[in-house]
Amino acid sequence: MVFESSSSYAQNVFGNKYKFLFQQFVWVLIGFFGMWYVYKVKLRVLKSWAKPLMLISLGFLAVLALQSTLSKIFGTSVQTPFTKITYGAFRWVVLNPPPFPAVPLLGRISFQPTDIAKLAFILYISLFLEKISPKDKRKQLGFLVLVLTTVGLVFLEPDFGTAAIFISIAVALYFVSNLPLIYLFLGLPLMAVLGGILSFSSAYRRQRLMTFFNRRETDILKEGYHILQILIAIGSGGVFGLGFGESRQKYAYIPEVVSDSIFAVIAEEFGFVGSVVLALVFLALIWRGITIAKNQRDVFGRSLAVGISCWLGVQTFINLFAMVHLIPLTGVTLPFISYGGSSMVVSLMGVGILLKLSKH
Repeated sequence: MVFESSSSYAQNVFGNKYKFLFQQFVWVLIGFFGMWYVYKVKLRVLKSWAKPLMLISLGFLAVLALQSTLSKIFGTSVQTPFTKITYGAFRWVVLNPPPFPAVPLLGRISFQPTDIAKLAFILYISLFLEKISPKDKRKQLGFLVLVLTTVGLVFLEPDFGTAAIFISIAVALYFVSNLPLIYLFLGLPLMAVLGGILSFSSAYRRQRLMTFFNRRETDILKEGYHILQILIAIGSGGVFGLGFGESRQKYAYIPEVVSDSIFAVIAEEFGFVGSVVLALVFLALIWRGITIAKNQRDVFGRSLAVGISCWLGVQTFINLFAMVHLIPLTGVTLPFISYGGSSMVVSLMGVGILLKLSKH
């Protein structure tokens, strides 16, 4: 689907219609290697990763959040060569910006720290919950501080869709632990207030919210253009779709067609039936993850399975709900299908951990 949705754009812009296909193929290979590796290593190795990965992730998130905050304060972009801005948000880190040489065939390699942070967050929280007792008030408060810190940094990028994923993971993991729910009920209102404030701190995010809530008054050629083209694609697909390769909206009509909006091309080519089949495949993956969690005998394994299932499930349905205009567009990708290296690699590693836990 990456090639199907990107070939026209890649040919027009880069002169090579296979550009995105080749790059995604490389990331899939790396992802499968990562999946195999986490499947083979001992659980204690995964535990040893938790703290270093979490610290590295928080470091990257803090740098991006700082640049975003300074840009708002000074009213101009405060950016380093190692970061990339998309739609006013600081979400990307570039590993080899100019004057560093481009990697042959892959070019400039960039990644989203939030992708790594999702897996690091699940690993660290799972390890944290394994060591905490219901009577340890200090560590319970530490759980809340860690969650608020991580979510707050993601909010400041700003990346509200991904922040919602982190909140969902934290809530799910807290519910399956043996900890009292009082801290959860204290934390959720704080997150809601923080989210409400930050939602209107960004002009771009504010415009997206207004586009969603004022649909009839939205200029379909400006701020409403993106969602309109998505809905046209989905509607054009009908029940059975136009057929593989027959999408019309992929030809420079839908923005971000190869990443965030790739589901629109799937719906146009395979119709309602194909869309339902895709949703059922994701539901089966989530259900399998929950089943694996139920069969775990230790807190760490159970928390890992619940966290990964929640992450992939919530991310999937945030993307799908945005595509059918049930929620505002978020910029959240569709796992395993959207173009993107860091997302693909980390998602496949998550599946590798589930396979390991299933065997364990």
